[in-house]
Amino acid sequence: MNRLIKILHKPAVIALAVMATVSFSCQKKLDYTKPADGNTFEKDKVAAFKVLTDNEDALWAWEMPSSLTGNTFPSILLQFFKDSTANIYSIFADGIVADLQKLRASGTLTPAESSQALSLINTFAPYPDNQLRDILENPANITFKNRTLALLPNYPGFNSQGIYVEETDGAFDMNGPVQLSLTFHNSFLLSLLKENGALDFDFRVMRAVPDTVILDGYYANNANKKSTLYKTLETPVNFRDGSNILMRVNPSKALVSLRVDGTAIPTPAGFRSGLDFFYRAFNQSFNAKKGYGFAANGVGTAVMPDVLKSAKIVTVKSFFNGNPLTAPSGTVLVTMTVNNNDGSVKDITFVKD
Repeated sequence: MNRLIKILHKPAVIALAVMATVSFSCQKKLDYTKPADGNTFEKDKVAAFKVLTDNEDALWAWEMPSSLTGNTFPSILLQFFKDSTANIYSIFADGIVADLQKLRASGTLTPAESSQALSLINTFAPYPDNQLRDILENPANITFKNRTLALLPNYPGFNSQGIYVEETDGAFDMNGPVQLSLTFHNSFLLSLLKENGALDFDFRVMRAVPDTVILDGYYANNANKKSTLYKTLETPVNFRDGSNILMRVNPSKALVSLRVDGTAIPTPAGFRSGLDFFYRAFNQSFNAKKGYGFAANGVGTAVMPDVLKSAKIVTVKSFFNGNPLTAPSGTVLVTMTVNNNDGSVKDITFVKD
């Protein structure tokens, strides 16, 4: 913009330069038409449509500034098909109440703690989880927040999760004619979200490359006006099931060690177990290249085990297919892959002691 302003301040110079070129060059007819295969709007539409539908098995994680589910990672996913239909999925936290119920069922709470959990469950039950999380952030409710943190020390960043089908066979198209747009049709969900000021259903496509589509909504007052779609081939199923197993055993109290190549890592100072450390020190997260997993949140940095020090994101590789509460000692509950910043990887396991 600065360069443009400077040029516009000197119209005479530009005019003289143009006149000189015309006067002393051959009188050749100028052709301002675009070549047939040049940068055309139709070509952009075809290219963007191909980006979204080239792999119909892929899910597109929709990252936006304001969460629609209460999770701190992209929790709306889209699946696009070549017949111009789309499916919408969501990842929702099961909820603080559900996680408190899991704690009581785990058998790891003292009678006093179990009574405390029941009291919170009864108090919180009438509220939707998203609303409850906002309520707990009100300074007037600090007592309730602290009572919750005593039982779920990382409830803002680590929860049991569920995956839900929101809509199937909705329609979408790439259109214009002035600005390339991604528009959804026949979507009750997106219409409702627009009505509530949460998300639009008609977006300008600012950039479309094989694994990323940058969107800018037309709804001016929307907090999620600018958002991004990231292509991920890894479904969040392992992430969900791995999270749920760890939450079910009560991560802050269960005796579950963190192991590398079968050898237990010494429990970091100040924590009860390897799982307790991981639960408190890592939040559920998303990485555009690796998908859903866990990223360090800054807790326990000084005592971080070497295997996790360079982790960009830790993803779930496999999980125990059974009841973790009755699984015998020595059972590998979850196997995760540490994806490091330098591109190297290392598997770690969570083993029931």
